[in-house]
Amino acid sequence: MNNLALNPNYSSVLTELRNELKTWMISSKDMGLIPEPILEELGREYGSKYNILRSEDNRHLVRDLLQIIESGESRVEKNIEGGLQSPHPAIRYWAVKAVGNHQLKKFLPKVMGLLNDKNGSVRVSAAESLAQLGDVTKASKYLAKEVNHENLLVGLYAIRAIESVGKGSKVHTQNAILDAFKSDYEFTRRVSKRLVNEWGLSD
Repeated sequence: MNNLALNPNYSSVLTELRNELKTWMISSKDMGLIPEPILEELGREYGSKYNILRSEDNRHLVRDLLQIIESGESRVEKNIEGGLQSPHPAIRYWAVKAVGNHQLKKFLPKVMGLLNDKNGSVRVSAAESLAQLGDVTKASKYLAKEVNHENLLVGLYAIRAIESVGKGSKVHTQNAILDAFKSDYEFTRRVSKRLVNEWGLSD
């Protein structure tokens, strides 16, 4: 009931526990940091989700994901810049998310480039970050394109990003939101219905 995480008297304990958690995540091959749509795609690529972190290709993936997320929280711009250019979509996803979360406008050109990334989840993350950096119009147009993505989880991420961007995206996303009423994915339909009701959308 008493959160001590921000109490400076316990900073050494906090550091110790965080390091223990990171060590456990790496040793147990925890996949929780891989965004769900990317996890699905990698599962197909490697034969199953179980095989992803057992492949030599991804031997250091959990460690690298932890590093890029921590770099975002600490605003280590050199690491974020490297993450934006990573060959792995999960790392690009978290790197561009850090740019938006922390308003790192110097990386705007990189964000713009990732709007056309080969991975749908990265495109969604880039568009959401673009909105956070101030260009809601362009971001909304890109997010609307992803709502009916063949990877249903990308579509869910896209419509949730639209919801996060807010009602200012309405004019550019209304049709995509209404189309999502017919999505094959229940959770996308739920968000669509919520936005239709809250934003007063109609055909």
